[in-house]
This record gives sequence, structure tokens and C-alpha cells, in this order.
Amino acid sequence: MGLLQRATSWYYARSVQNLAPGDVCSIKSEDRFSVAKVLAKSGDVVHVRIYKEKFAIRPQLLEMRALSLGSIDDPDGFGVGHVPLSCARFGSWLPARFRSDPVTDDEFVWVTEWERSGGDVWS
Repeated sequence: MGLLQRATSWYYARSVQNLAPGDVCSIKSEDRFSVAKVLAKSGDVVHVRIYKEKFAIRPQLLEMRALSLGSIDDPDGFGVGHVPLSCARFGSWLPARFRSDPVTDDEFVWVTEWERSGGDVWS
């Protein structure tokens, strides 16, 4: 990894250091925006839930009941219930916190299962 790439990874990782479980963020998703919820954060790993809804502009106010994961059969796409990411990878999605919503047991169970299985991290 070259110096520029290391510096960029460091910057992105630092950009998410103040995020906490329950933080709901808009994220850059190609030419649109999506919403991700931080489920857990430990060391250099952030666990997120990515909702299926896409927005033309970065959402700043949104009710959680307006978001869904959908299903793989939905013609307008689907979300992902649990994605373990390096802080640098998540930071590269330019997350912007706009609300907080407590992490439920149903959401956190995926983090627990990942830990139990010794899962990998997307970096």
C-alpha cells in the first residue's frame, strides 16, 4: 500500500471515530445516497445495517419506520442486515450522522453471530 493510499485510509478511519452504536447516517452510494445504521463498533471494525431506500439528496431528517431492508426479489433493490466493515471502508462512504436510534436485540444478534463465527471484515 502506497503512502497516498495509507493516508487516505487513515483519514477515512478517523472520520468515523465519533460514530457510536445507534447512529443513523446517510452514506454516498454511487450517484445517490443510502442510509446506514451503526450496530456496533470495536477497534477498527464498524458493523452497519444498510437500508434499501435511495435518495437523490443526502437525507437529514427521516423516520426509521420509512426504512426497510426489503428482499432480494424487490425490483427496486434491497438492503443488508449486517455488514462488518473496516472503519476506513465505512469512512470512504462519507457517512453523515443525522439521528440516533437504539440498536435492538434483533439487529445486534447478527453482530454476535459474526463474532461467534470468527467472520471477516470488508476493508
